[in-house]
Amino acid sequence: MPTNGGIKKALVSKLSPMVRPAPIVNASIMGQVALYPFLASRSPFMNSPMRLGAMATLRDHQTISALKVDFLELLVLPGDDMSKVKGLPARKAWALKSGALEPTARSARAGVAAVTAARAATVAEHGWDGDWFLRAYDAFGHKLGSRENQEGRIFVEPQGMCVMAGLGLEDGRAEGALAAVREHLATPHGIVLHQPAFTRYYLEYGEISSYPPGYKENAGIFCHTNPWIMIAAAMTGDGDGAHDYYRRINPSVREAASEVHACEPYVYAQMIAGRDAPTHGEAKNSWLTGTAAWNYVAISQWILGIRPTLEGLRVAPVVPRGWPGFRATRLYRGTAYDITVERAGEGNAVSLTVDGQRIAGDVVPLPAPGTERVQVQVVLR
Repeated sequence: MPTNGGIKKALVSKLSPMVRPAPIVNASIMGQVALYPFLASRSPFMNSPMRLGAMATLRDHQTISALKVDFLELLVLPGDDMSKVKGLPARKAWALKSGALEPTARSARAGVAAVTAARAATVAEHGWDGDWFLRAYDAFGHKLGSRENQEGRIFVEPQGMCVMAGLGLEDGRAEGALAAVREHLATPHGIVLHQPAFTRYYLEYGEISSYPPGYKENAGIFCHTNPWIMIAAAMTGDGDGAHDYYRRINPSVREAASEVHACEPYVYAQMIAGRDAPTHGEAKNSWLTGTAAWNYVAISQWILGIRPTLEGLRVAPVVPRGWPGFRATRLYRGTAYDITVERAGEGNAVSLTVDGQRIAGDVVPLPAPGTERVQVQVVLR
């Protein structure tokens, strides 16, 4: 779970480290363009004097970043401990320039699944508060985003991020967390960051508690975080809920409430005043947000369900039950995919036909090189 910039840096939590975006972004890019040789390209480390001169492939850079393992920890040689390595600059320089990183990073890649499973188990044991996911633990072991708190009892970020990471999908916690969002955080103007709002300044939380209640990080509707709940809802099969949240902050939809929204009808705002604010529903800081990109992903890849994967284009719509279907054209790896979706039942089960041939699953097989168009028919049951 990414920490909010408004929470003081002293709020250290093993449950909410900063997300390192490069592996996530590059995985998405690879699904679209499949430039696998690019992952083998080598580039130097640039963020530490001790790493200058060391080279690694982009794949290894991503692995190290994803595991959040310090580079020097990867260079501990057999028979060494960290105190010895840290005290031997010459030895470190040799390791950096000798290619010792390569086998170590390969070993790290092999441990990604184990690390992922361990982190999921940690969140399951220490990050669940009974009805929703915790926000963090502070440096003293105190909870934030817990029913134990008088203010800041539930936060939106962990509910979206944990479900997007696949946590709780098998045991019902995902649906429970999203139900808590709808009960405690959802408003007609969007989903607020947390509830209850902070009514005084908390030294241990810093900036997040410095704003007036209902504004900015203090229980405002931070539009950037709303698409995470849209995606999470789609992942649990709730197309009605996902589309509902999409419309609540959509600028063109909000034009109907322009006297309250007070923002351009063609651009997202950073935040909308939350329910604790005297101007609930009023938008502020238009253009200053990553909401448009996230909402594009939410609507196109998760609600309409058309998203690139390493194996091919997946078409797995999770649309409102009242939709009869839709049509779309998606350019993917140089080929135009003409997609028709029809609803024949209330569920999200996909029956896939590609160029007249029934295909198992929901991933369109990659066509022969040079294919210009592919016809895709999907029936939802």
